[in-house]
Amino acid sequence: MKFGFKSNTGFTIVELMTVIAIIGIVAAIGAAGYRQGERRVVLDNQTFQFMQDVRRAQERALSSRDTGAAAPRGYGIYLPSAGSYYFIYADRNKNKRYDNGEETERISLDGKIMISNMQVRKNAVSSWTNANFIDINYAAPDLTARIVIGADKYEEARVVFSVANGSQTRTAAANIAGLIYVE
Repeated sequence: MKFGFKSNTGFTIVELMTVIAIIGIVAAIGAAGYRQGERRVVLDNQTFQFMQDVRRAQERALSSRDTGAAAPRGYGIYLPSAGSYYFIYADRNKNKRYDNGEETERISLDGKIMISNMQVRKNAVSSWTNANFIDINYAAPDLTARIVIGADKYEEARVVFSVANGSQTRTAAANIAGLIYVE
């Protein structure tokens, strides 16, 4: 005959379900944060890619030499109405602005990213004005940027990149001195 208490080693079903529920909640929070972080990384990459493309246009303009009628006078970035792409172009007709057919490269944005807004301003004290398109042109030997919309010239431009649902944005700005930066 045995005397004493029976030892129960193990977990009850209630304890197991509680642990599984806690693990599920923690995993769901982590997954949501991961997706948001992934979108932020893609948005940052796209913004910095745009800034590199502006620098490429500057470098191409600096390295170009006027060796004949076919040589471009300058290079630039043309951003059509807010959307999912922009152009790097060669100014072949030497009018210091984009014309149809001058694009050398079309840059498509990541499917999750879009250009949600573009703005320009005449000088540091004036207010920002929404723009349907922006043309930033560089021509050697003077690498001062020309930011134009039609016949109007501006000193600063900014481009707002956003995640497709608009939850996160990143703004790249350029000025006529050639400075490109993230706001």
